[in-house]
Amino acid sequence: MEENPLISVIIPVYNVEKYLPECLDSVINQSYKNLEIIIINDGSTDNSLSICNEYQEKDSRIRVISQENKGLAATRNVSLAVSSADYIMFLDADDYINLDTVKILYENIQIFNADMSLADYTKDLELPINVDPTKRFLMSKEDMYNSLYDKHTRATVCASIIKKSLFGEDLRFPEGKIHEDAFVIHKLIDRANIIVYSDNVLYYYRMREDSITHKEFSLKNLDYLEVLIDRMNFMRAKKYDYFYAREFYRYVNELRLDYKRLKKYYPNEKDKIKEMIINYNKAYNKHTRKLIIKWTVRLKLDLFRIKSYFIEKYNLFN
Repeated sequence: MEENPLISVIIPVYNVEKYLPECLDSVINQSYKNLEIIIINDGSTDNSLSICNEYQEKDSRIRVISQENKGLAATRNVSLAVSSADYIMFLDADDYINLDTVKILYENIQIFNADMSLADYTKDLELPINVDPTKRFLMSKEDMYNSLYDKHTRATVCASIIKKSLFGEDLRFPEGKIHEDAFVIHKLIDRANIIVYSDNVLYYYRMREDSITHKEFSLKNLDYLEVLIDRMNFMRAKKYDYFYAREFYRYVNELRLDYKRLKKYYPNEKDKIKEMIINYNKAYNKHTRKLIIKWTVRLKLDLFRIKSYFIEKYNLFN
């Protein structure tokens, strides 16, 4: 394994002039120097592009590419296409990283010959000043899949270095969707032979109120249902029965919650509400016979089916 290989740091940028300098400073000042810093300006209308160009002028490792606004998934896909490194790291332009992040993550790859090297992150605190690079351990695929259900999951595309070959020619972020990371992380985990985790907080994930994933419920939030369908089908195809069952329950639970949200925020979206009830019943009929489900859970599922039956019976949608 090459001692200090080129590593691509991929940074999509859209209207983040307030946070961008802090992000870029945390990258150009990394203790690991052999970096290819790919910045995709996704049609910014503020001063973000000017800031990117200023940094490009003072650091030859930076490459700025501009395009019309297409969304985070599309910018990451462009970066994957132009990256010339064997290892990649994704960094959102409103976040920042510890100055030893790349060094620590890549050292863990070297030590364990890993395909994915991850670290912890924080959403509500500044990054700690001191870290201990020796706090590391291997994660099995089962460990990583279990982490998908933790509120503070270890399974994230950011705060990690990933072997680019795991994406291959077929795995890309779904364009036009939010929750784009969630569409791919379970597949990356499955393709990785060795995964190592640094038990240090190395990534600061900024919680912005104007972020689309943190705004009040919108129709775009329904993209998450597609994530869960994809994961459910994936786990079933791989015969990961335990995780298949967990994804099914998460899916039908999310359907019930989104049904209530639609009724509250979008009462006129009757076709979408009806589609949600139909999808719920399809999922119930398709999957409950194949899964061992606790009676308390099955009762909850049945109660919602009964409720939806009466909704349709009394012509809510006419």
